[in-house]
Parts: sequence; C-alpha cells; structure tokens
Amino acid sequence: MKKMIALAVLGLSVAAAPVAFAGPQQEKMKVCSKTAKTKSLKGAERKAFMKKCLSKKYKVDAKGNLVAVGGK
Repeated sequence: MKKMIALAVLGLSVAAAPVAFAGPQQEKMKVCSKTAKTKSLKGAERKAFMKKCLSKKYKVDAKGNLVAVGGK
C-alpha cells in the first residue's frame, strides 16, 4: 500500500513538473499567440506573424510585451 501511494505521488509530481517550469520559449509562444488573437489574425497571415514573432529578432520583456531585439 505504501509503495502504491509513493508511486502515485511520484507520478503526479512528474506530470506537474513541465507546467511549473515553463521556459522563456513557452512564454514567448504565449505572448505571440495572444497578440495574434488580439489582432484577429487567421490563416496565412497568422502563420507569417507567428514565424516572425517567434524568431530570434524578438524577445518578451518583463511586462510580457514583444520587443524587437537590436540589430539592423
């Protein structure tokens, strides 16, 4: 019985781990998706926006806004 409880707890902790440790790329994806939805982009227009948004030319600032990274 103790082994079953221990395995259940271990299984739940492993299943919850990815949610608790969302990385910067996942955060960027959320911001890009939210922005595309706000702009009511669909189809090819949304796909082009998401490709541009998720590129290394943009980053998410502390407030969750998308900011162009310096360059050309």
